[in-house]
Amino acid sequence: MTPKKIVMLYATRQVSTQATQSVPRVVAYLYEALLASSFEVFLITRPGQENFTTDKNRLQIPHAGKWKQRLYKLLRLHKKVKAVDETLFYQQAIQQLNARGLHDAIMITPNTLGAAMLANAFSAQQVFFWCHNFPKQADVSLFLQAVSKPLHVVVPTQALYQFIWNRLQENTLPFSLHIIPNHINAETVVANDIVQAQERFTIFHGGGTALNKGLQLLLNAVASIGEQWKYKMELRYVGSHRREYTLNGVRVVELPRMKQPELLAEIGKADVGIMSSVWFENAPVLLQEYLQGGTIPIVSKSGGMPDLVAGYHAAVVANPNELQAWKSQIEFFAAMPAAERMNMRKQNQQRFAAQYAGYNETVTQQWHAALASIVIENS
Repeated sequence: MTPKKIVMLYATRQVSTQATQSVPRVVAYLYEALLASSFEVFLITRPGQENFTTDKNRLQIPHAGKWKQRLYKLLRLHKKVKAVDETLFYQQAIQQLNARGLHDAIMITPNTLGAAMLANAFSAQQVFFWCHNFPKQADVSLFLQAVSKPLHVVVPTQALYQFIWNRLQENTLPFSLHIIPNHINAETVVANDIVQAQERFTIFHGGGTALNKGLQLLLNAVASIGEQWKYKMELRYVGSHRREYTLNGVRVVELPRMKQPELLAEIGKADVGIMSSVWFENAPVLLQEYLQGGTIPIVSKSGGMPDLVAGYHAAVVANPNELQAWKSQIEFFAAMPAAERMNMRKQNQQRFAAQYAGYNETVTQQWHAALASIVIENS
C-alpha cells in the first residue's frame, strides 16, 4: 500500500514551535511528528518565521490584498461570510489541493470554517476537524455546519467531548470522534530558572487580553486585595506592549507577546499562574507550561483544566466570574511562607517531568492509529 498523503491546513496565524499562541504551536508539533511517519505530509499555512526541520512540503498562502480584505469585511458585516481572510485562505487552499493532485489526501485543520469548507469541497470522510474548543455563542451555527457531515473530529480532552455532546443534545454524534491530547514541548527544562523566594509575591497571567481569558476579572480581584498584601504583590500579564503601572497599590507589569522560551522564563519568576477564563477552556497548553515551569496554578472550573491540575498543588475556582473567590485564593497563597510556596512549585515541576515522560510519543501513536484507520477504511 502506498503511503497516504496528509495535508495540514491552518489559516489564522503563522505556524511555529516558538509561537506565543498555543494552537499554532501544537500544529507545528504535530506537523514535525508526522514528518517522521510513513505518511507524506504537507502543510498549508501563512508565510512567516517557521523553524521546521524541513520545508520540502510547505505550501504558503499569503494574506489577502487590502481591497479583498475590505470587500470581505463588508460582506462579513452583512453576514455573507463568516471570516475575512480565512474564507479566502481556504478557497485558495482548495485550489492548491486540486492543482497538486492532493484532492484525495487526508486533511487536518483546527479551523471550524476550514472544516466546513473542506467537507463541502471534498469527501467529508477525508477531513479531520481538530477541534480545540467549542466555539463562542455567535459561532455555534458554523460549528454545527462543520460537523453536519460524517467527518472525523479530534478533541484533546474528555471534557470537550462531553461539552460537545451536551450542546448538540444528540443521542448519537454524527461523526467519528477521537480523543487525542495535544503535543507539548515537554523537553524544555527550566528547573534552574525558578526564582527563589523574592521580595514580592508574583502573579502571572499569560492568556492574553481577549475577553474570554478573564484578565479584567483578575485585574478587578487584584485591585481589591487587602492592605497587608497589596504593596508586596506584583501582577505580570501578557498584553500587547511593555508598560508598568500601579493598581490600588499593586505593581502591574504588562508584557508584549513573546516566544515560548521567554514565556517559560516569565513563568519561572511567578509564584502563581492564573487561568481565569470565563468561557469553556479545553486543555490549554499554557496551563501545562505553568506546571512545567514550576508555578502554582489557580484555574477556573472550566473544561479540562480541573483534570489537568489534579494531583498538583493548585486551586480551582468553582465560579469563574466570582470576584471574591479569586481574591481569596490569591490572598491564601500570598499568606503562605515563601519557602513553602517554593517547595510546592518544585514538587509541581517534578511531578510534571515524571507524568509527561514519553508523553509526545504516545500522542503521536494515537494520531497514527486514527489516521491509519482512514487508510484501511478506504483501501
